[in-house]
Amino acid sequence: MNINILSQDELLHLINSKLEEQNVFSMALIDLDKWNDKSFNLEELILDFRRVLESSNFKEFHYIGRDEFILFVDESIEKTFQQLFEFKLYWERDRKFEVTYSAGLVSVPSHGNTPEEVLRRAEEGLYKAKQQGRNMICQPDNGSLVLKSNYYYKYQLERLKTIAKKQKKKESEILRLALDEYFRRHDDI
Repeated sequence: MNINILSQDELLHLINSKLEEQNVFSMALIDLDKWNDKSFNLEELILDFRRVLESSNFKEFHYIGRDEFILFVDESIEKTFQQLFEFKLYWERDRKFEVTYSAGLVSVPSHGNTPEEVLRRAEEGLYKAKQQGRNMICQPDNGSLVLKSNYYYKYQLERLKTIAKKQKKKESEILRLALDEYFRRHDDI
């Protein structure tokens, strides 16, 4: 494929750079809906979506693999939502394929202060859009955590404690990151 794929580490580094250089920006995680239910060639679909993105007003977007793009906009979340909605209409008119998209939209710093948190919140908004029927643009909910206790093997907890100490992070943060990574690898929504 002739499109550069941004790795997870590169994406987190890019978000971190944006956090350091800007006070406020919006970010959208875009996922093409149910393309694999049809007989589409993914490479052609990705290239077409990129073509339409390039002809839009969006200046910074990146392909991050599978059927996902990340989009950065130096605007408020309200203006970015309006631009995404207008792009949705443009995409539906100019596309070669009968595929819609869903997006999780976040605003920085209100949806997070770390790259991992910003990405997690965008994924939460995308998940919400998918659960509500796809072809939507959603923001994450208020972000409150819910308690869920689990059992672990002793060696797992010892390794977790060692890693947390070494990385100067809370064990719960590492567990949430690991769960997010698991979802990314096994996402079939």
